[in-house]
Amino acid sequence: MLSPDDVFAAAQDEIAYAYERMPFFRRHMEDAGVRPGDIGRPGDLPRIPPTDKTWYRKGFPGGVLTEGVTLSDPRLRHLSSSGTADERLLTVEWNALWVKRCLDACKVHPGIRRGLRAERHCYYIPASCAEASCAGPAAHAPHANPESAQDRGASASAAHAPHANPESAQDRGASASAAHAPHANPESAQDRGASAPADAGRPRPVAGGLMLPAFHDLLATDERMVDESLRALERFRPSLYMVSPAHLAFLARRMSERGFHPPAAPILATYSLCGILARRQILAAFPAETAFSEVVGMSELGFLAAECPRGGLHLNSEAFLCELRTGGRAAEPGELAELVVTTIDGGCSPHVRYRTGDAYRLVAKPCPCGHGSPLVRMEGRIRNLLMRKGRAVLTPRELDETVGDCDWLRLYKMEQTGEEAFSFSYIPAEGRADRAPELAQRLKERLGTDVRLSLRSVEYLPAARSGKFMECESRVAAEGLRL
Repeated sequence: MLSPDDVFAAAQDEIAYAYERMPFFRRHMEDAGVRPGDIGRPGDLPRIPPTDKTWYRKGFPGGVLTEGVTLSDPRLRHLSSSGTADERLLTVEWNALWVKRCLDACKVHPGIRRGLRAERHCYYIPASCAEASCAGPAAHAPHANPESAQDRGASASAAHAPHANPESAQDRGASASAAHAPHANPESAQDRGASAPADAGRPRPVAGGLMLPAFHDLLATDERMVDESLRALERFRPSLYMVSPAHLAFLARRMSERGFHPPAAPILATYSLCGILARRQILAAFPAETAFSEVVGMSELGFLAAECPRGGLHLNSEAFLCELRTGGRAAEPGELAELVVTTIDGGCSPHVRYRTGDAYRLVAKPCPCGHGSPLVRMEGRIRNLLMRKGRAVLTPRELDETVGDCDWLRLYKMEQTGEEAFSFSYIPAEGRADRAPELAQRLKERLGTDVRLSLRSVEYLPAARSGKFMECESRVAAEGLRL
C-alpha cells in the first residue's frame, strides 16, 4: 500500500504531467497564476482551483486528452456517464489503467477482487450504463500493460507508472435492450399499456460475461424477462455479480417469489447508493456466505471506494489522491464534505482536483479489517441532499437509516419538492401491516416537525431518466451546490 507521502509525490508528478501535456489544464493553472513547482506540500493543493465535469465536457476531446493521444487507439476505453442529472460526459482512458484502478479499490475485499479477476461476470444494471460501457472493469485490450509508457501513447516518468500490472478482464461493451411481454407482475408498468416485440430484451453474452436485460424503467421489467434471466443464470454460473443494488433487489424479490436459488458468487453493488432494504432483499435470496461489497465508482475514473468484509468503506488511495473538502478547507472527521480526487497514474486524461459531486464523512477510528486506507461513510449525491434553510438536514444515507429495515416496505422514494415540502412514496410489502404513521413520525423528527410531509402507498415508482433508481431526490439542492 502506498504511503501518504508516496501518493502526494505521485500527485505532484501528475500535476506536472497534466500541465505539460493537457492544454485545458495548462490554461486552467495559468489562469489561477499557479505553476506545478508551486505545489510543494499537501497544503498547497488548494491553490489549484477544482475541476469538474463541466470542464471535461466542454474540452473533450482535444483539450482534455494528453498530446499525441488519438481516439482511434485500440488500447483506449471509451466511457460515458449515465446522464442521471445532465447530459452525458464522454471521456476515454487507457483501458489497462482504468481496470487497474478498479482492482486496486477492491484490495480491501479479497473475495470481490477474486471474482473480478475470474472474468465470468453477470451484469444487472441500468440500460444507460450498459450502453455507455461504464459498467465495470472490462478490458478492451487484454494485452495492454499499464506499466508500459508506449501503451499510454507517451513517455512517462517512473512516478507515473502504476505499481502493479492489471489482471486482464474481457470487454463487455454491449448495450442492454429491454422489452415488454404480456405478463403482469405487481411492480410492473404492464397495466399502463406499454408493449414491445416479445423477442426483444433477452439475456445476452458479452465477451467473458452475461448481461441480464431490464426495462429502462426498472419496475416495467416484465415476467418473461425475469424468467429468462433466471434460466440464463443457472446455465452461466458467474464468478461475480456486478449490479445496481436496486436492480438486483428487484430480481431477488422475483427469486424469492419463485423459490429460485441463484448460483453462489460475490456481489459487487455499485451505480447508486445501496440501501438497507435493497441489501436485505438481495442477501435473503442468496446463500448465507455470499460476499457483498458496496463500491463507489465514476465512469470517467473507475472505482473510488469499496466496502471491506467488515462493512467499512475505504477510499481508493492506491489510485487517487483523495481530499474531503467543506467550506473551502479540509474536513474534520464526521463533517459532511465533498470528495475531490486527483489521478496519480499518468493516464491519457488526467483529472486534477476533480469534484465528484458525492458527499462523504471521514471516519476517525481505524477499520476492524486492519486495512490502512481511509475509512469513510458515503452519504449520497450532493444534489440529492434534503435541505432546509440552506443546510442539509438529511443525506440520502441518513434518510435510509431513518427508514430502516422496514419489512412492510418493498421500495420507497423521497422527493423534496419545496423548502418545507416533502413527499414519501412507497410500495408496501404484501401481507404486512402498514406502519406509515410511525415512519412519518421518525421522518419529522429528522426533517422538522413543521415540514409538510405526505406519505402515500403506490403500486409503481419511476426510475430516473438514466435508468437508475434513486430513493432520494431534491428539487431544492441545486446541481451546483457545494459543501
